[in-house]
Amino acid sequence: MNKFGTKVREVVAADPENLPMLAVIDVLSARIKALREEDAERGDISITTVIIWVAVIAAAVGIAGAIIAVVAKYQSKLNSQGPK
Repeated sequence: MNKFGTKVREVVAADPENLPMLAVIDVLSARIKALREEDAERGDISITTVIIWVAVIAAAVGIAGAIIAVVAKYQSKLNSQGPK
């Protein structure tokens, strides 16, 4: 158990009324520890995945910017050619 968990346990154990909370803390701590041991690499993202996502987002922003630029460029021409 880490320092924070030990400190919480000490504070909760100081008052007998907190025994149910202490039991919950123990059960949750044991479950978290078991899950971490079960699959240590769970939640890890490779650098390749990060690079791909950054590239996809940058491409999407670039495409959106190009569309906005084209619409802004031809906006005045479209407005001037409206119904007469």
